[in-house]
Amino acid sequence: MAILLVLLLHVNDRFGGPFPDGSISKVFAFACGMGWVGVDLFFVLSGFLITSILLQTKISSHYFSNFYARRLLRIFPVYYGFIALSVWILPVLFPFRGLDVHRGDVWPYALYVANLRQDWSLRGPTFGVFWSLCVEEHFYLFWPMVVYACSPRDLKRVCVGLIAFSFIARNVALAMGIDPWLAYRATPFRMEGLAIGALIAIARTDRRLWASARRWAGVASVGGGAFAAGIAVGQRQFLPIVFAPNDATTTVGLGITAISVCFGGLLVLLLAASPESPMRRLLETAILRSIGKYSYAMYVWHSVVIILSAPAIERLFASLPLPDFLEKLLTFVNVTVITYAVGWLSYHLYERRFLSLKPWFEDHSMDRPASTARVGEMASSLVWRAD
Repeated sequence: MAILLVLLLHVNDRFGGPFPDGSISKVFAFACGMGWVGVDLFFVLSGFLITSILLQTKISSHYFSNFYARRLLRIFPVYYGFIALSVWILPVLFPFRGLDVHRGDVWPYALYVANLRQDWSLRGPTFGVFWSLCVEEHFYLFWPMVVYACSPRDLKRVCVGLIAFSFIARNVALAMGIDPWLAYRATPFRMEGLAIGALIAIARTDRRLWASARRWAGVASVGGGAFAAGIAVGQRQFLPIVFAPNDATTTVGLGITAISVCFGGLLVLLLAASPESPMRRLLETAILRSIGKYSYAMYVWHSVVIILSAPAIERLFASLPLPDFLEKLLTFVNVTVITYAVGWLSYHLYERRFLSLKPWFEDHSMDRPASTARVGEMASSLVWRAD
């Protein structure tokens, strides 16, 4: 579901923009513009999944090597393969589609530090979405060491400290006049979601803490969602940056935290729900599980799909007398289907060759609990990179 929200956001931006004419179109674009929260959903779920894996494998003699090897096999082939294609192949195959990338701008992405740059204009036509992958890679680098070094009690304190630090640092930086885009994407300012997810993973290992989390989950989800909705209604938009950068400070400063708390509460409610509950059954449907399986490649490739498909889609709808909002909805469906097909091809023709090596980096002496496996499958339908 996280990838679908991101696709909705970027289709909205490319086809008609976030502020179209017409009352219905404005409302629809307003809703689509909130698709950026899919990244925050991903951060919460990723923090939960990764921390769950680390806690389960902490006693393994190959704790570090197995974790980093499996992450490398999951992420690097698609990521660096896409960068290579973007630099050397795509501009040649599609010379007039605006896919040219300045090779000097590639290195920050290749080193996963692009989200820390002040000048966000040097991102190329297809690399802009990779800032979230940079945040995630930084998390992968330091979090296994933190989990390994800390007792469960200390780890809870670290998570709470990260949440407080991220919130305070981001808002202090905004008050000092930092570019809202940098505050939105820089790793130190984006730790709430990951830390909230990690805290939920820790709570599941402690009966008393899990009972407390279940009691407060409804308050967190409703309260966080209501606070974010209040920001959106008050500003008449809920974008991390709009045409006037100062308009984004409240969304970036407070909205990110509200959304992360909301998603954290929803995750607890889902984990505590019966397997027969409507929401659990929805998330475990074949289509959502399939999207979850291919969604990492979908995320990597979707910007190219939008750029290449845009002329044909615009020509198609130019000849059809449809309302703007309906054109945008049908465009979203078309782009999603094409992106899913690209993700399917990427997985079966390319990624699977690398993923087949992951069993070499498992501790077969440790059994994974069946309940944990089911939770992982459910969560992977929401997020685009499960173990």
